[in-house]
Amino acid sequence: MKIGKLIGLKLNNGQELLGDGEERRKAKVNDFKIFTNYLYMNSLIDLPQYDDEAYYIAKSIKCISLEKEDIQKGIHYLEVVKNGIPLLKAEYKIFTWEEILENIEKCTENILKYLENII
Repeated sequence: MKIGKLIGLKLNNGQELLGDGEERRKAKVNDFKIFTNYLYMNSLIDLPQYDDEAYYIAKSIKCISLEKEDIQKGIHYLEVVKNGIPLLKAEYKIFTWEEILENIEKCTENILKYLENII
């Protein structure tokens, strides 16, 4: 019997999820898939298109190292998501709707601040 470390995670309904890292990762990713599907189904975002400008902007960010193929793979992943990656469940498990919006707003603010300082 292999004994691994289990880490608990409090779900948005107050219950706890005890499981390995893969189980927790899947639950988190599923929450973001639900949100992403909502954005696409309600036409709130468009899929980005690759162009050389996106590549040059990415190259100007010194703390990451992206190549053209990385950007193209990212866009391809978004296309797959838009066309419907199967969900584990169609309800938020870790985050609430409000928490997802709050986290996205904070991330967007931080990205914009960072970009303002390097451009």
